[in-house]
Amino acid sequence: MEPSNVTVYSFDVVDADGRYYVPFKATREEIAARYRGRVIEGTAEVVPLSELDGEGHYRRWGGGWTEQHFALIN
Repeated sequence: MEPSNVTVYSFDVVDADGRYYVPFKATREEIAARYRGRVIEGTAEVVPLSELDGEGHYRRWGGGWTEQHFALIN
């Protein structure tokens, strides 16, 4: 039986110009394999699979995790 929820995380990616802050959350597996990003620990959120878009991204537009994301960056 497939799970109905998934854990997603904020993350960032380091590009040639420095850090790039990603405006959505994704699973650890997607972050590592697809984006080669760094998970920002402490930003985990369990969401229904149905809340992910066609790319597997989770976006919460009303604010909330953006502040959390920046507060956890070293």
